[in-house]
Amino acid sequence: MIGRRFLGSDFVQFMPFYVLVVFLTVTFLLGGGARPDVPNLIFLRPISVICLTYGAWGLKWNDVQRYGFLFAIALAIVAMVVVQLIPLPPALWHKLPGRALIVDIDHAAGLGEIWRPVSMEPLATWNALFALIGPLATLVLAAQIRREHRLALLPVLTIVGLLSGLLGFLQILGPADGPLYFYSVTNNGAAVGLFANRNHQAILLDCLFPMLAVLASVGVNTLEQRNLRLLVGSAVGLFLVPLILVTGSRAGLFIGVLAILLALSLYQRPQIKIPSRRVAKPVSKLYYAAPIIIVFMGAIAVLVSRAEAIQRLFQTDELHGERLMMWKVGWGLLWKYFPIGPGVGTIVPIYQIDEGRDVLETTYANHLHNDWLELIACGGVSAAILLIIAVIAYLRQTGLVMMRPTKDGREVLFARLGAILILVLALGSVGDYPLRTPALECVLVIAAVWLTDGRKAFLRVRDVRVLGGWSDEGGSGSGALALD
Repeated sequence: MIGRRFLGSDFVQFMPFYVLVVFLTVTFLLGGGARPDVPNLIFLRPISVICLTYGAWGLKWNDVQRYGFLFAIALAIVAMVVVQLIPLPPALWHKLPGRALIVDIDHAAGLGEIWRPVSMEPLATWNALFALIGPLATLVLAAQIRREHRLALLPVLTIVGLLSGLLGFLQILGPADGPLYFYSVTNNGAAVGLFANRNHQAILLDCLFPMLAVLASVGVNTLEQRNLRLLVGSAVGLFLVPLILVTGSRAGLFIGVLAILLALSLYQRPQIKIPSRRVAKPVSKLYYAAPIIIVFMGAIAVLVSRAEAIQRLFQTDELHGERLMMWKVGWGLLWKYFPIGPGVGTIVPIYQIDEGRDVLETTYANHLHNDWLELIACGGVSAAILLIIAVIAYLRQTGLVMMRPTKDGREVLFARLGAILILVLALGSVGDYPLRTPALECVLVIAAVWLTDGRKAFLRVRDVRVLGGWSDEGGSGSGALALD
């Protein structure tokens, strides 16, 4: 029966889910870098286009309506970037703020009147537009799959996250320039996992804490299952702590503390529906020893890891020096090009124009290390408006799902998880740029879909209550409501 279900007539119906799972896996394997010259993009971008085309072909209007705000904000972001690539007449372009230097160069070189787009570095803005393909593909695929499949994305994200953590564990056991580092520009000697940046790996590991809490809360039918999931989840969570430490990410450490607290509040003790059929036996000491063994292995990893990875956690000169100086320059760029902005993705050449001598180094700044500031500085007032709309929508949706009891359905618990994941990614963007990586962009989209599902669950449950009854989903004592 199982084979017929997944390989027979239902295979085509389940195909979007399979495509999405494969796409997420490929994105994590190839999309851990934020630089536009990462060789992996040669493969990831075409795959993203194929998945987006397939997802758009099967998308129905009801799917778009169900996630209306997400599609609206996504199309608005695409439109904002596209508008910045439309050539403007010289008379209009010369009046845009911050273009005086290029105008003087044109006159000095005798180039005459040239039509130019709003973006001062069109190739960089084109790259930003192409980077949106992956999140769009995730959205159109996630919007059309079944409810239970959307919830089944949680173990998929958890598995790839744990694989990244395991890879980081192996990285610190090997040489700093070993073959387990997949990017030429990376934090050698730190546990970066599938990413090029230590901070991005730490943010992903932070996201795993609330994911583990939900996995231990849902789909549990027996006492044995509950104890096993709680034990395994606790052990893995304890193992994640030293892995975050050896990344050397200060932001990841502080946000990780918050993520642990939120995960503890997110955990819901499952209600046992199926009584145990066997007489309870004394629990083997191995079950109690397993978490201790895992934590001990993590402690060993800390001791044998690169010393600078741990020492960096206690260094504050870099944080209060270079980054604050970069933020100061970025704040000046915001007002220099306000309200139009120099174009999304143009921070590298724009920053170099106003970079002071006191911050000149042999390396260059590829980002402002504050994605909130960089987005507004490069996108101008249009980016600021979209950001404000997104924040207001997030706060509103989060407020609604936090007011609902988890007995209203699994979507409510998953919606809370989505809200927490978005918060973790947003806080991580204050001191870095995790959402510039294709992998974490997809995590953000999935989290937003879960959060939206919680809002829909609230509306449906309210309607059911008005009609005077509950409808059980009917299946293995899951205790979820038939909200579809």
